[in-house]
Amino acid sequence: MALLYMEGFDHYGDVADVNRFWSAQNDANVTLATGRTSGKALEIGAVSRRQYLNFPLTVTIVVGFACKYAAGGTNPISIREIAGFMANGSDQLDIILNTTGTLGIRRGSTVLGTSTATMSTSWSYVEVKVLFSQTVGTIDMQINGASEISDTSLDTMQTTIVGATSFYIDGDGAADPTFDDIYILDTTGSDNTDFLGDVTVETLYPTGAGNSTDWSPSAGANWENVDDGASPDDDSTYNSETTAADHDSYVMGDISQNVDTVFGVSVINHCRKEEAGFREVACMFREGGGDIFGTAQAMSTDFRYQAEIFENDQGGSDWTETTVNAMEAGIRLDT
Repeated sequence: MALLYMEGFDHYGDVADVNRFWSAQNDANVTLATGRTSGKALEIGAVSRRQYLNFPLTVTIVVGFACKYAAGGTNPISIREIAGFMANGSDQLDIILNTTGTLGIRRGSTVLGTSTATMSTSWSYVEVKVLFSQTVGTIDMQINGASEISDTSLDTMQTTIVGATSFYIDGDGAADPTFDDIYILDTTGSDNTDFLGDVTVETLYPTGAGNSTDWSPSAGANWENVDDGASPDDDSTYNSETTAADHDSYVMGDISQNVDTVFGVSVINHCRKEEAGFREVACMFREGGGDIFGTAQAMSTDFRYQAEIFENDQGGSDWTETTVNAMEAGIRLDT
């Protein structure tokens, strides 16, 4: 694995919907805003409003995110933590927004590096790479593709845990930082192990029935119950299944933007179970005449988003615009 998450915020109906995937410290002053190239972004208009993504303990982590001040936003009046890494719920390393608009990397009260580039009401793309260690830690930051911070032989651990288990974004009442097009990766595997550069996360939605239609629609065709786009209607229209290994796949819309490289495809299902007992589903895709099934994930009685990233197509090759446009995406009931 290398890519852990990708996030564009386009498919969420509201902030409560966001928290079906992200964990939240506080939702007040958190809103969905206009996205960087299309769709949506997440605006955080106050401090202590952290939104988290969790992952297994990772020693070397790379993140990228688009960020800007909201319209009318200004530099903060105090240094603010607008992003960062945590280990088992405790701060490990913070990405700070200074009163001059520059960004910094800080361990506790110790600033490890500061950018020269500044944030504003125009979008910038920020990437940070960290090796966690008390003695040989490293930090790198680039903004819009230019190196801003690079240092080695550092203590990059505020805790005694070697690594990070979550990434957070946070806000400020003056700047109202807005986030979009996020990726998180580790350095394992052979794909996507370093800075990806300025990327866009585009969301595609079902447009027709695919090769498999095992699940039972509440009404109409199966794909018509999952084409809600950015406003999921929960139990109003749905597909259901009780037989393990049955799966649905859906024809998806095509990529609309110019594409040089496709780093991965994240299949996202919005689902819940109806009764007590253990149930698991898996994200899947179909391409090149074959079905590929992801890892089984436990279901909740509440609607939650479940996602899995596939970094290669059915044949094991890198994705292209052509293979993405030809794929189907769907869901399998595992248990």
